[in-house]
Parts: sequence; structure tokens; C-alpha cells
Amino acid sequence: MRRRAGFTFAEIMVAILVAAVLAVPLFYLVTSTRTDTSKAINYLRAMELANEAIEWANVIPFHKIKELEGTGGSLVEDLGGNFVPVKLAVVNNGMWAGLAPQIQYSDQYPTAFFHREIIVGSITQSVPWRDAMAKVTVTVSWNEGKKPDILDSTDRMRKITLYALIFNDRKLDY
Repeated sequence: MRRRAGFTFAEIMVAILVAAVLAVPLFYLVTSTRTDTSKAINYLRAMELANEAIEWANVIPFHKIKELEGTGGSLVEDLGGNFVPVKLAVVNNGMWAGLAPQIQYSDQYPTAFFHREIIVGSITQSVPWRDAMAKVTVTVSWNEGKKPDILDSTDRMRKITLYALIFNDRKLDY
């Protein structure tokens, strides 16, 4: 009597069980990698937003640097439950005249609900040329996919802060 070649039901069940056991860690690895990548992308975007404000402070005329404080706030606006990036807010000092209303942040920004706060302070220590320097503090906060209760609040999951000392080169006498 010849025996038929093939797999038994038990062998098939064992193969399915082994495949399922191996698939669970693989699925977890793919999911956690995707989450970590998303967090890293949001961190880099936050750094980009903070550096952008520091660059603004470097290029605008020193006597208008205080106006940067008015350019902070939520980088997302709510249009009836649909969150969209805001238009680029910059100081209208002639260099960006007519350009700022046309520039908008990427559609990828609303998922993190970025908020930027810019503070321009004076140097209070008694150092030479302190009236020719300004301390710029830029804080960018964001959430990882969770909508904040109030869009314009700074209450977010993550936060970075950059500081810069801006010099008014034209005011220094050497």
C-alpha cells in the first residue's frame, strides 16, 4: 500500500502557530519604528521652527526686533474641525512686504499642533554695549497627534527652547 505525500492537519496548525508567534514581534517592531520616526520628524520640525525665528531676529533691523514677539502663537488654525497650517507670520519691515501672506507652512504640520513663543529681552547685566544686544528666546511646543484643549495655549506634550544673543553691529564703536 502506497502512502500519500502531503501535510497532516496537525503539521499545518503547528506551521500557522509558529508563523503567528513570529509575526507578533515583527508587527510590534514595524509599529514602534513608525512611531519613533514620527516623533523624530516632529522634533526636527520643531527645531526648524525655532531656528526660523532666530534667523528672523538676525536679519530684521535691530530697532524692530521687539516686534518678533507678535509673530508667535499656534501654527495651526481650526477651520470648523479641519486643522490647517497658518500663514507665515513675519515682521512686515519692507524685506518681506507682500511675500508673507502668500507663504504657508506645510500640510504636515497640523498633526503635531505646533506652538511657537518668541520672547525678546534686554541684557540687564552691566556689560559693555548691553544696549546693542538682545536675548531672543524661542520655545516651540507640540503634541504627538493629540489635539490640545486650546490651540493657542502652550500646554503641549513636548517642548524645546533655543536662546540666541543678537548683536546690533551698527551701534558698536570699536
